[in-house]
Amino acid sequence: MEAEAALAANDPERFYEASFRLVQAAAAVRWNQSSPGLTAGLPQPDAEPAQRLIAELFQECDAVRYGRSPRNRQDMSRTIARLRELIATPS
Repeated sequence: MEAEAALAANDPERFYEASFRLVQAAAAVRWNQSSPGLTAGLPQPDAEPAQRLIAELFQECDAVRYGRSPRNRQDMSRTIARLRELIATPS
């Protein structure tokens, strides 16, 4: 996975770009939509866990990609765990 390679290289910018694309692809499969342009709004309290996870991951990726919010290796490691959780969650 590209995100793992970026984590190993300690490259947050590349990591969160790859993570965003992975979340986008997972959301597209889950909702049977085209992935380009697919994003999510704020996590809704009454949403199913996978929907909340997708929204939270989109927000985290966008905070780094657009907000330049600093992240470190520990943050990226937690995100990898959440990405694995998302991938393992049935559609």
